[in-house]
Amino acid sequence: AKGYFADPHNINGLNKVANTDLFIMRGVIEHLIDPWKTLSQVLEDLHPKYCLISATPNGNSIAYSLFKSEWQMHVPIGHLWQFSPRHIIEMLAASNYVVINFDFQYLEGPYVDLISDSLAIHNKCKDLAENRKSSNACPPFFDSMMSLFAVRRDAISSKLRS
Repeated sequence: AKGYFADPHNINGLNKVANTDLFIMRGVIEHLIDPWKTLSQVLEDLHPKYCLISATPNGNSIAYSLFKSEWQMHVPIGHLWQFSPRHIIEMLAASNYVVINFDFQYLEGPYVDLISDSLAIHNKCKDLAENRKSSNACPPFFDSMMSLFAVRRDAISSKLRS
């Protein structure tokens, strides 16, 4: 298998992915100025096997709903976009790709403390219910990050015909 490492700030030269079997975008798509155009270009040239997009913040998560602008995924200054699973599905569908699997990491993360994270979410819910301003920082939590595995639609169709 061949691979290619792309600079998320410079999409020139993405035609090098034409003979690539796997393209991994881990923590990249939310930093791109035009993620739709970039993803479209990458997938158009990609060998018709598969694409993996990993560790993208989930803008439809529980923590995002509760913390809004205080959500930890807004903290990295370079995050220009927030995506929900629906956004990613639509973006990939426009390039004839289908999501085969979504995974919403939490327990696998390096910063996880289930008890204190759950307590912070509980306190935020309590603050919201009592209409109090919260000083709690948003913890990592279930479904805050999403990974997905997608393949070209015609690759699935050919497998079904075989």
